[in-house]
Amino acid sequence: MTLDGLICSVFYRQVSAADTLLQMGRWFGYRPDYVELQRVWLLPQTIADFKYAGSIIEDIKQTARSMKAHHSTPKQFGISIRKNPNNGVRITNPTKMRNAEEGIDSEFEFDLENNIIESVRLSTSSERSHTNDNALKTLVKVLCTDTDIARSTDPKGDTVVFEGVPSHAVTSFLKSYRSGYNDVYFGPTLLRYRDKEPVELSTTMAEQFAITQEREHPDITWDVAFINGKGDVIDEPFHWRGIQRAYKEDSGTKLIRSAATNSV
Repeated sequence: MTLDGLICSVFYRQVSAADTLLQMGRWFGYRPDYVELQRVWLLPQTIADFKYAGSIIEDIKQTARSMKAHHSTPKQFGISIRKNPNNGVRITNPTKMRNAEEGIDSEFEFDLENNIIESVRLSTSSERSHTNDNALKTLVKVLCTDTDIARSTDPKGDTVVFEGVPSHAVTSFLKSYRSGYNDVYFGPTLLRYRDKEPVELSTTMAEQFAITQEREHPDITWDVAFINGKGDVIDEPFHWRGIQRAYKEDSGTKLIRSAATNSV
C-alpha cells in the first residue's frame, strides 16, 4: 500500500528471505513534490539485504534479456540466482528451493563494500609466507613512490593512511596474497557439491571484488591503512609497528588460527 503524505519511515523488522523483503519494500510510499525530503531509516544489515535482493532481481532481468536474444526457453537456458555472499537473507524459504541445485559460476561478483573483513586462518607454508611478503613489499613500494598518493597519520598515531591508491596496485596485491584454506575472503577455497570432486578456486572473494570494482569503475582509487600496534617495528619506509595477536597452530590442517590479523 501507499500511505498518503508519508515523509519519514523507520523500517525495523528483519526477515530471513529476499523474496519476503522485496514484498515488504513496496510499503514505502512518497508524497508528490516532496521526493527529496523522503527518509527511510534502516539497520545496516537491512540495507545490505535490500542491496542483495535488488541485485538478484537485476540478474534475473538480464538473464531474461539474454534468453530472449538467443530465442531460448527457460528450460533450455537455465535460470540461476546468486547466493548471498554475506551473512544476511537467503534467496527464499528452503521448502521453495527443494528442486534447486547448487552450481559453480565462473564469475564471482559480490559486494564487500562497508564490510570489515579479516584473514584469520593463515597458512603455515613458508613458501606461501614468502609470496605474501613479496606482495606486501610491492604494494608498499607503490604507496611510498607514487607522488599522486597522499599519506596521512591520525592524531594518535595509530593509523597511517594512503589515499588515492591506484586500483591496479590493490588488485595486484590481492592476486598474490593468500591466507589459509577456507578463509572466507582471502583464502583458496574448495567447493564441494554432492558427489562431485572438490573444485579449488583459483581466486578469492577479496580479489574478485577488487577486479569487479576496477572493471566497472576504471578511475576508482583505494585508501590503504596500516594500523600501528605495540609489536616490533616493521622495516618499511614509514613508521609502522606490528600488531600482536594470540594464535593457535593446527598441525593437522597446517593452519595458524588467529583472533584477528590483517584487515582490508
